[in-house]
Amino acid sequence: MKNRILVIALALISFAGYGQADEPLTFAQEMPTYPGGEEVLYHLLYQSVTYPELEKSMNIEGTVFIRFVVERDGTPTSFEVERGVMGGAGLDSAALFACKQLGKFNPGKHNGVPQRVYFTLPIKFRLEADAPVADHQLTAKELKEIEKDAKDLCKMIDDMVELQVAGDTVKVNALSKTYEPKMAELQKKYPKGSVFEKKLEEFVKPCLEEAMKRFPNEQSEVQEEIKLSNREIKGIKKDAEYICDMMSKFVEAEKDNDQKRIESLTAEFDDKAAYLQKKYPKGSAMEKRLEDLVKPCIEEAMKAAMGN
Repeated sequence: MKNRILVIALALISFAGYGQADEPLTFAQEMPTYPGGEEVLYHLLYQSVTYPELEKSMNIEGTVFIRFVVERDGTPTSFEVERGVMGGAGLDSAALFACKQLGKFNPGKHNGVPQRVYFTLPIKFRLEADAPVADHQLTAKELKEIEKDAKDLCKMIDDMVELQVAGDTVKVNALSKTYEPKMAELQKKYPKGSVFEKKLEEFVKPCLEEAMKRFPNEQSEVQEEIKLSNREIKGIKKDAEYICDMMSKFVEAEKDNDQKRIESLTAEFDDKAAYLQKKYPKGSAMEKRLEDLVKPCIEEAMKAAMGN
């Protein structure tokens, strides 16, 4: 019975881009694995990760999600940042680089046959907790020097944000490399937990907060909202509810072994599927939003398929 539920689940989501014309699968009966297991995977991954100096100086932390395709022979391809860290382009680049160093996976399979399957890895960037601040009275000369460095750092931040808002990732990466020597110098000059670092943070905080205001939400989400009107979003939610409801009905009918009900539901959905395929063109903002809304109930259906 579990294979039949799985087939139904895959059929219900096929219109949204899963399994089309050699398109990679989002889910497979056997998902890709890494030789040696997850422990080996993340050990190798974090050996290749370097925390960018600019983000470190700005105390930017977060998790970057990298998505790629594991081909039928296990080769990872088509790497992309599925979700990055707000204001942390350097973190995105570092995570992307590390994932590209991993080498081959064990391919995903469906009914024992290797398939092209999407795979997502989360890479966390965390800074160490601050050490106690040393007791030191800063002189006027020291304060003036810190203020100068803070202005330079604010200029760097402003330049980086300007390019990120413009979406010019090539120049962002180039500028980040240009700033790395300066950031390395500042790190040595302002030891972690020192009173010098604390004062520098105080000077930089206002311009950092101002820069962050230019990112009210994660960029990908903001851009997505701009593309879709409230009316479109409402319609997508309605269609997602319909798909999830149909999936639930299919699973229940399978559990009850109600063949007549299954045939009726299949006929009903076939009539709707053609309309949905036209309404949600492949690669469009509408299709992406629909996939996000439908994903949780897809996962539930897949669990039912694999567990019953």
